[in-house]
Amino acid sequence: MLIVFKQVFGSIYEAISLTWWFVLPFLLFFALRDVWLLYVRTVFFRKINWVTLEIRVPKDILQTPKAMEEVFSSMYATYSYGIKFWDKWWEGKVEKWISFEMVGMNGGIYFFIRTPADFKNLIESSIYGQFPDVEITETTDYMEELPEVLPNKTYDLWGTEMEFLKPDSYPIKTHVRFEADIEERRIDPVGSLAETMSRLKDGEYILIQMIVSPVGKPSGFDVSGEGKKEIDGLISGKKEEKKKGAIASFIFGLAEFVKN
Repeated sequence: MLIVFKQVFGSIYEAISLTWWFVLPFLLFFALRDVWLLYVRTVFFRKINWVTLEIRVPKDILQTPKAMEEVFSSMYATYSYGIKFWDKWWEGKVEKWISFEMVGMNGGIYFFIRTPADFKNLIESSIYGQFPDVEITETTDYMEELPEVLPNKTYDLWGTEMEFLKPDSYPIKTHVRFEADIEERRIDPVGSLAETMSRLKDGEYILIQMIVSPVGKPSGFDVSGEGKKEIDGLISGKKEEKKKGAIASFIFGLAEFVKN
């Protein structure tokens, strides 16, 4: 058995020694390509002029969650309709994003929007169009109140990311009160979370951030791809599941291993 292993590894070594000059440039190309893309994108990110807007909401507000959904829909206007090849690989351009943030600190609840400066007018007009009674002011980044290094001896830290449970073909607006009547508009879907945030002690923070960025051309419900499969599954009552055979699973795993 030992002799067989020596022969096998000897053959592999011999093959590598004869072909490294051909294979190595391809491996280096993909590695250096990713490093270059990371570099130019870092340069692009540093050039973005960010502003922080504080949204002050009146206590008695009558709009339903549908109004805020309209605000999010209007953010699609930030879409560039595709990053060109040259802009991606030489300028490092990506679709810019907007951060909607709900913050509990100093015994109160605060709403912030961190956005590139060139989206400021769009955001203000969208919010005022749905919530004419709110106040929007430009402010400093509240994170500047915290030390640069976390956790430390004073502050502990815990964070997590939340993902959708259903496929992307499902809409976000599944809340039952999106079309609520006027009598029901005072029901707050985040009331329990807001109550917890309002009871924080000095030095305690709860920070919730939602990143919004357009990902493609408007096509509605994707009936040509995953969306169509989901519709067919709902109609037939059977959900199609992707299954891989043993050989396909092995090849896929091996390819991922080599790639990594």
